[in-house]
Amino acid sequence: MHSLFQSPTVLCIVLSIYFFNALFVPSVESARVRYTSPPVKQHTKLFISISSRTEQPERRQMLRDSWLRWASPNYLDEVVGPPTPPELRTGNGEVVYKFFVDKPINDSEWNVINKEMAVYDDLVFMPSTIPRGHDLELYARRGLFHLSWTIARFDFEFYLRVDDDSFLCLDKLLYELDFTPRNTFFWGKWWCNNSRARADENFMLMTQDVAQVAASGVLRVYPHTFAMNFQYWLNGWNITLFDDRDRHSAQTGIVAPYMHEKEYQPQDADKYASFCTDHLYAHHFTSPQIARAVFHATQRQLQQHTTPQQYTLPEVRGPLETCGNPKLRFFAPWLDMNSLLVDIPKRK
Repeated sequence: MHSLFQSPTVLCIVLSIYFFNALFVPSVESARVRYTSPPVKQHTKLFISISSRTEQPERRQMLRDSWLRWASPNYLDEVVGPPTPPELRTGNGEVVYKFFVDKPINDSEWNVINKEMAVYDDLVFMPSTIPRGHDLELYARRGLFHLSWTIARFDFEFYLRVDDDSFLCLDKLLYELDFTPRNTFFWGKWWCNNSRARADENFMLMTQDVAQVAASGVLRVYPHTFAMNFQYWLNGWNITLFDDRDRHSAQTGIVAPYMHEKEYQPQDADKYASFCTDHLYAHHFTSPQIARAVFHATQRQLQQHTTPQQYTLPEVRGPLETCGNPKLRFFAPWLDMNSLLVDIPKRK
């Protein structure tokens, strides 16, 4: 009986098929690698994006040592006694935060960042395609990168953007989010004048659907800040706007001046203790001593309750109501002279 391969023609055909399969047809193992499903996104109730400068680790540490401790699922307060009652939202693992920083460009910056990265897993480097600088459009590109990076990795219910010179009553915010709409919702603090009638960039909270539209690439980015672009986009969206005017102490309106002092003031101890009862957020805040004072005073109050009794839900009102100007308008500098003013939609 003759072997099939005794025929030179057949042998050439068989060898050709073998080498073709080896070179071009993926194996079962390679197919598994190539066609695996996308990674599962981590679910979180709230993702906090924190803008930070590479060379200012002291600001990041100030937040880690104060209000970001409310984001820890294993938090035990060594200063004010036993852990917070589990009925409270404090430290229940529903928060993920990241500091977004520029990639170091010299040995000095790398030394700073390497020390942080050896202890903390909370830094994200901005891409080299977004250079450093203060051009207004760079702020928009940074804001969009924060959003797109987060959306690619997390299944969040709410997205919050803040700066690193801030104090946030995070426990209070988590409590209030339980009563907040899960879609078509935006929360901030507006400038109440016709040239800057927009939410300030230092605090921008939105539901996942709003964040996805903003980061989708379908919206044109004009040469201005992220907040200016965002307000221009909001003009065409039918969403709920919450202007948290009385509880945010920021350049849009200082309501708690004691939070903006450079050093701890003993005469303001009672005010520090009541800040999170009366307010929610402070910007242009740089004192580690005040941060610790507000955090520990608030934590003591939380530990005295098994439910967040000291928190009163705010009334959700839009900027047209809070600013007291039903014809409030938004200045869009990139438009032609015939349409410089764009109406803010009259919605709550």
